[in-house]
Amino acid sequence: RLSPERLAALIKRTQDGGAEIVGLLKTGSAFYAPSASAVDMVEAIMNDYGGRPHWGKLHFQTAATLRDRYPDWSAFAAARARFDPAGTFRNDYLDRILDPVG
Repeated sequence: RLSPERLAALIKRTQDGGAEIVGLLKTGSAFYAPSASAVDMVEAIMNDYGGRPHWGKLHFQTAATLRDRYPDWSAFAAARARFDPAGTFRNDYLDRILDPVG
């Protein structure tokens, strides 16, 4: 569950997030960090229910957090390794959410 302290921290980060991201990047948009905090809040709620992210939307899940939510994960991983053994279609995002090929 999302603790009151965690919720307060997320709200504060949402309020200050635009300045945080611009300060870190020294450029960019003040709109990214508030949306990232909102995604973080929604994920905290969805995690309580074993929710799965929309694959085409921003999310912060990893292979470690997703594996148990998909009963056929190992079959998919085996198929992925079989059809792309060299990891030709891999990238940092897929490595994070699916683990590296192989």
